[in-house]
Amino acid sequence: MGGNNLPGIITSRIPSKDYFYIKQIILDILHKNNIVAQCPIELPGKVDYGDIDVICEYPTQDFDFKQFIKTNFNPTVMSPSYRDKVLCNISFNSTLPSMIDFTNFQIDFILCPKSSIESYMFYFSYGDLGSIVGRLTNAYAIKFDYTGLWIKFNSITMEIKCQNTQDYCHLTDSTEELCKYLGLSYSDWMNGFTDMYDIFVWICKSHLFTPNIFRIFNRQHTSRLMKRKMFLKFLEYIGVDDKELENATCDDSEISYNRQQHAIDYFNKNSEIENIKKIRLLEKERTLKYNAHIFIKYGITGKDIGIKKKHFEEYITKTKSSFHDFIDSNTIDVIDICVRDFLELKL
Repeated sequence: MGGNNLPGIITSRIPSKDYFYIKQIILDILHKNNIVAQCPIELPGKVDYGDIDVICEYPTQDFDFKQFIKTNFNPTVMSPSYRDKVLCNISFNSTLPSMIDFTNFQIDFILCPKSSIESYMFYFSYGDLGSIVGRLTNAYAIKFDYTGLWIKFNSITMEIKCQNTQDYCHLTDSTEELCKYLGLSYSDWMNGFTDMYDIFVWICKSHLFTPNIFRIFNRQHTSRLMKRKMFLKFLEYIGVDDKELENATCDDSEISYNRQQHAIDYFNKNSEIENIKKIRLLEKERTLKYNAHIFIKYGITGKDIGIKKKHFEEYITKTKSSFHDFIDSNTIDVIDICVRDFLELKL
């Protein structure tokens, strides 16, 4: 993931020969412990490395991967990543005999759910290929990352602006399906690339590709991408001057054209979308029927609003199977009367 992500540790870059030697040691240890693991495919022609990425499937839900690393790899330093704990950075300790000459070389363990390694491998292989594809799909309001292709609904697609995790619809984690959707050759991906420019040629064959997509960035993404050498080389290859990005602002939308509905149709997700819409409409109706304003109406203020709401909901669920059943089966006027009567009981 770039190296030097460990607090207080300066890691060193190593030549290809040493990199592949270390990689094999790591994979042997993991495989001997029945952990499914692969390293992303390296960028062709790379001569030295600042770290090693290792994608590992969790063996079981309760498996303590951190303890496993401590026991089997003797890390000098171990640090969780910013990516919602999907990444664990460690530095090797020289007490491992086979690693005696490689102290403070960074290893990034990328943890993934079972059967998701294909999607993770595609995203993390070949340097910044995954980030470039992600930027391409993002221009069409479709997200792509190590979990695959997915969409987050927004006001363009739905009448209700959604905020919850259920507002995400996963389209596919199949590399073959992804390539087909983007109009890219899956067989070319499987056969591998000869050099970085071979990758650039492949990406540009997508029917979604246009250089103008890579002229629209917000400042947050710009500052991150400007540190990625391969990404900058790609911009140069497609004729985009990185100086064009200097005027990007945090408020800039990176969406050129919303293609969410097309993706929903393509991956046959309409029934899933309709179910989510129904859930959101029901939640909206519940909020309109029952909210803090009812309690404010009867003189409840400040922190007491939350306290009284909680007590009222506990009071109702003593006689109802669930509080949602109570809300769904009553009108706003009936709910108002119930709140008033509850408050008059001074409970």
